[in-house]
Amino acid sequence: MKLPEIEKLADLYERRKEERENKLRLFFLEKTQPFLVIQSPPGNIWGRCNSIEEIYRNNLVYFYDYLMNDYTDDLPYLEPWMGVGVYASAFGCEYLWREDNAPDTYYRYHHLEEIKNISYPEWRSSPVMKQIVDCIVYFNEHTREKLPIVFTDTQSPFDTATLILETTEFFTGCYTDPGVICNFLQLITNLVIEFSNIQQSLAGECGVYPGHIFPSMRWLKGIAVSDDNVAVSSVDINETIAMPFLQQLSDSFGGIAIHSCGNWSLTMNVYKQIKGLFMIDCAVDEACDPNPNDPVAVRNALAGSGIIAKVRMGKNFDKIAHILEKLVCKDLQLIVQLDYDEQHHADLYQHTVNLLEELYEKNS
Repeated sequence: MKLPEIEKLADLYERRKEERENKLRLFFLEKTQPFLVIQSPPGNIWGRCNSIEEIYRNNLVYFYDYLMNDYTDDLPYLEPWMGVGVYASAFGCEYLWREDNAPDTYYRYHHLEEIKNISYPEWRSSPVMKQIVDCIVYFNEHTREKLPIVFTDTQSPFDTATLILETTEFFTGCYTDPGVICNFLQLITNLVIEFSNIQQSLAGECGVYPGHIFPSMRWLKGIAVSDDNVAVSSVDINETIAMPFLQQLSDSFGGIAIHSCGNWSLTMNVYKQIKGLFMIDCAVDEACDPNPNDPVAVRNALAGSGIIAKVRMGKNFDKIAHILEKLVCKDLQLIVQLDYDEQHHADLYQHTVNLLEELYEKNS
């Protein structure tokens, strides 16, 4: 596909922003809009990413396709995505670059003893992190600073730890030697804060927040964090080991939005205590995750907390309706993300909007 011209793409973005920004402000700032419905077309920015030019091309094509979708309430952005092992790479973990898919990360350490005196890494020693810096600069130069940019896909310290240290050894250490584990997590947290500040500075006026997989705007704050290990670890470990470092990230960036795959609704009850947590992302439909969250559990965990629930579901409207009937309540704002269906996305969007209006009216 021929790349769209930047001036035309920027003009189209501004038109879409003019159409959608008021609703986004009412939702995020005024809190008078109870829901958003979003649908994103398929893209190739979370797959093969072997060069900056390839990442830029994939981003631009996805950005254009997103703007051409009339039936969504959010806006696209550019993302310097280079796999999930970005911070692990600074600790010497090997990246396996693949020709047809996202890169793999190989953990470096096998035993808890190996990380007891581990040193704080220099991010410039990581080719992956240097490439992210170069990618953000490339984005801005080639778009003439006209398109929004988010952080790379930030894995939580708790997630990153199991990309550096063998997973079973890490989780065992959470019980047998939590002091060593927490010292390790503190190093990772410090690195995330340092490098995210660098990304933020490079993005400049083009930076939008909180980032990866969440609706993001210049006038929002915070950092988006992927925290998938919470779906497999105990609520107690999530609270005592993982949560304090998420709090540090929230404090550093003026808020936090947290994603996890799998079923983590029990931990939502705990994580809602994080000061600055304003949005979570989870699946509530088997079409999106083989182990989705119970919508009633999500509602019970977050209703009245002020935390927005971004919920992912498929494209079967009967199933969507069944889920939303369990999920909607007057004191829980929802972002409903639907699987994109090229043939039926207009009808699916409108049916979902109509149902949500009806359900919120009924529950008001």
